[in-house]
Amino acid sequence: MKLNEQQLTALKDSIEHWRRMAEGVPNVGEEPYSSDCSLCTQFRYSNYSNDYSGYCIDCPVAISVLHGYCARTPYRAAEEAFSLYGGNSIQFKAAARKELEFLESLLPK
Repeated sequence: MKLNEQQLTALKDSIEHWRRMAEGVPNVGEEPYSSDCSLCTQFRYSNYSNDYSGYCIDCPVAISVLHGYCARTPYRAAEEAFSLYGGNSIQFKAAARKELEFLESLLPK
């Protein structure tokens, strides 16, 4: 997938976010939600329209899985593990590593 500068910068920032999550060393107040994701803050509401069809347009994740809101990605399992077990749990860190690996797979070769 060819990424423009904005997409690549947001992807790299999100990879670093998930690296911190997987290693159990988040920044103060940082959580695995869209409010702390560079990709979400850049692309979640891009091309907003009243029928909500514009969500996640141009997001490398949405482009790769052909679906918005990080559906069909490891994100949902990480979010659930965080909610159930907490950010320092083995379950969450394992799920966060899968999300990290998925995001890294989107980097240009």
